[in-house]
Amino acid sequence: MLKYFTYNIIFTAIHASVLPELEINWLHHSLLWVALGLLLIFIVLRFKEKKQKEKLQNLLIQQQLEFQTHQKNIEQQNKMLLHVNEEKDNFINILTHNLKTPISQVVGLADILKVDLPHISREQAEYLSLIQDTAMRMDKMITNLLCIEAIEAKKSNINIEPVNLIPVLQNIIRQFDVLTQRKDISLTLNTRSHDYKAQVDANYYTQIIENLISNAIKFSPAHATIVIDIYDEQNRIVTCVRDHGPGISKEDQKKLFRKFQKLSAKPTGGEASTGLGLSIVQKFTEVMNGEVSVDSKLNQGTTVSVKFEKVKPILQTSF
Repeated sequence: MLKYFTYNIIFTAIHASVLPELEINWLHHSLLWVALGLLLIFIVLRFKEKKQKEKLQNLLIQQQLEFQTHQKNIEQQNKMLLHVNEEKDNFINILTHNLKTPISQVVGLADILKVDLPHISREQAEYLSLIQDTAMRMDKMITNLLCIEAIEAKKSNINIEPVNLIPVLQNIIRQFDVLTQRKDISLTLNTRSHDYKAQVDANYYTQIIENLISNAIKFSPAHATIVIDIYDEQNRIVTCVRDHGPGISKEDQKKLFRKFQKLSAKPTGGEASTGLGLSIVQKFTEVMNGEVSVDSKLNQGTTVSVKFEKVKPILQTSF
């Protein structure tokens, strides 16, 4: 019994001295493996992050190269378009200037021939009038083209000043007497005053109204009425040309104001149409800081309105 008790004491003493050392070593090894595992995970994550960054950088570089390539292509195309546009402008300028002189000569020769009108037949007189009208229409179209090109090139000699629009409108209406008589069309001016002053270029305003009236006559049936309304609207002077023609469809209204754009509606008297009228109206209106609008319904006619800055009256002070 004493022997067993002695062995037990020795075993307990050995266990008490060795076991803590083994547990500590195991704990150290466990912590070491955990640290190595965490380090390995960190290295793997950093490696993946680096690869991801490299991939994104390569993708960004590729996109930048593609963007630069597209940008160069766009710049080259823009240069080509600018060159083509310059060539087009030069061609139009050369063509219009070269055509203007002979057309003016045709108009002048027709005037000379009219002096001998009593000595020519009625048929010859009609042909002579047709030649003169055609030449004058071509001359007007060339003038309009030159004006449009000048505005687009920002080379127009515009002179905006206070202008009383009533005498200008009355003069324009008189110029259309022959055309309105041919189709028995009534052209009237509605105004509440004889003094509507606006900040415009008188020549440009004249061409705007001439184009609007010309379009209204072309697309109005015989015996129709075309009305020109003028009135003030707050700080604007509004001029409206209202006809009772076929109107403009919704699809055609999207095409308005484009150069050489012909719409589905046809002139009622077989008149020629270049598709420049409303384009001229828009450009001339905008260059004078005005506004243009169109109100039209099929089979109910069309109203085109232009608005320009109203001239403020000068207040006289008494002393």
